[in-house]
Amino acid sequence: MQRATPLRLALSACVLFSLTAIPALAKGCKPTIDKKNVMVELQIEGFNSNRKLVFVLPVNAKKGVKGSGVGTIQSPLGGKSANYSYTVDIAEEQDGGAVVELTVVATLDGGATRTLKRTVFVAFEQIVEQMYVGGVNMKAYFKMKPVTCHDIAE
Repeated sequence: MQRATPLRLALSACVLFSLTAIPALAKGCKPTIDKKNVMVELQIEGFNSNRKLVFVLPVNAKKGVKGSGVGTIQSPLGGKSANYSYTVDIAEEQDGGAVVELTVVATLDGGATRTLKRTVFVAFEQIVEQMYVGGVNMKAYFKMKPVTCHDIAE
């Protein structure tokens, strides 16, 4: 049995959207952006079975999201156990978007620490996808509101 890959799911969603979007656009339907919430998808190699973590962060939130757990870091000698911690915050709201701050810390059993800290501006109508050395992937974008329709002829 084949599992649905993220690419396959995305392609299926695009096909379904294209089938419904053409009549919807003809009737005056238009998608709008929720400028108050940022979606952040975070994937860390060796942590959480390599599954994505997905967060919805209000732009004006005082605190972001923090988490931690145990995983493995790949090295030339094989996988080594590591403690992970991550923080995702909205640093500031700006005209046209928001600034997202990401920090990922991996601490090996021997005490060695690897820290990744990035600050990324996310515009309202843009998807920002970043892949960092060390196996950290982040995707950030503003949520879409449900599509509202009205008849243009009215």
